[in-house]
Amino acid sequence: MIEKEIMKAVSILKLAGIEQPRLDAETLFAAALGMDRLKLFTARIDYIDQSTIDKFYYYIQERSRRKPISQILGFRYFFEHRYIVNEHVLTPRPETEEIVQAVLEEDLPDQSRILDLCCGTGCIGISILSERVDYHIDFADLSEHAIKCAMINLETILPDKLGNVRFFLSDLYSNVPEGKYQIIVSNPPYIHPDEKDHLMPELNFEPAIALYHEDPCDIARRIFLGGKERLIKGGFIIVETSPRYASIIHQEIEKHFSFSEVWKDISGLDRFVIARL
Repeated sequence: MIEKEIMKAVSILKLAGIEQPRLDAETLFAAALGMDRLKLFTARIDYIDQSTIDKFYYYIQERSRRKPISQILGFRYFFEHRYIVNEHVLTPRPETEEIVQAVLEEDLPDQSRILDLCCGTGCIGISILSERVDYHIDFADLSEHAIKCAMINLETILPDKLGNVRFFLSDLYSNVPEGKYQIIVSNPPYIHPDEKDHLMPELNFEPAIALYHEDPCDIARRIFLGGKERLIKGGFIIVETSPRYASIIHQEIEKHFSFSEVWKDISGLDRFVIARL
């Protein structure tokens, strides 16, 4: 029965232009059953009631509209933790995990302070704190919805670390109190609105405020130059951006720091600009 329903769903998703219809159908069927996809074909399932089938085809209908699975189910895994996502926050991407990894590779002192700017779900800062439990993380975002989502994710993932964090509703640094940080991380909006028609339809379900900016280079430049005054000596800023703008941003900010460079992501694309004071 499972295979029959999955194959029907695969046909629907193929017609909708979904790139991996089998994978998506299996993931959504498992979710309807309340289990992980990997258990779908190993668990003993003797009976599937109609409400589960109805839920599955509701999921398939939503996916055929090109709605991302993370928003259909309301969560996404990032750095081994499950984050709540909704229409108000950007879905965490695998490449962003590289920011977390870069921070964890730094030999920082205990009680180090890190600022997660444009924090969205809070996935970068929370993931860092989950591995470095004595750090102090400040989260800032322009969106009140994003701040609320990040707070919920923190309370769910690291309920014993509420004393290590602060949240600020802030347009970049505007409402962040004065203070020095070892590291500032940011995944700001970096797609120009002119690019919208050339993007995957799934992005239409993501919040525009987290995706698009009239001048992606300018917002990155403001993060670097505004953050320079908030770094300790030797501290660094890492910003995720579009391969279209990475080298431009680097050229504009490199003279203000002792060291800077562009890093590639897991796909080999220029994705991150880093600058050290």
